[in-house]
Amino acid sequence: MLLHDLWFLPDANMEITKLDDMLQAGSLNQSQLVQHIHTILLKVWMTPWSKNKFHIIPDPMESCLALLTLNHDSSFKAPKEVTTLIAKFEYCMHPTFLREIRACASSDPEVDKVDACDSLQPWFMEKNYLTFAHLWSLQH
Repeated sequence: MLLHDLWFLPDANMEITKLDDMLQAGSLNQSQLVQHIHTILLKVWMTPWSKNKFHIIPDPMESCLALLTLNHDSSFKAPKEVTTLIAKFEYCMHPTFLREIRACASSDPEVDKVDACDSLQPWFMEKNYLTFAHLWSLQH
């Protein structure tokens, strides 16, 4: 798996390995598969990525977007084609964070959905240096 091999995600590598093992074994336990995917996505999206000598584009989502927008002749797709890809990423992020908000609110009686949303909000709002904001800024 490209994510596992190229990006070091301290807490997610174990989840990626478990998910890969489940997929290789042909596991039909959908709830476990969904939970592993959910955990991995949150780890990727809730990691503040920074440039280093190994990654010019440090965020795996941005790297994925760059690779998906390459044409066979090494040129990049037209902006109108890229917008659709960005929207698909965002449409995946929204329900993932909504699921996490609900999980946080239901696991702790002291935390309601508003508090859970507030605690996760930096990860899915504009005007910060995280994945969601980067994707939004690419559309402006």
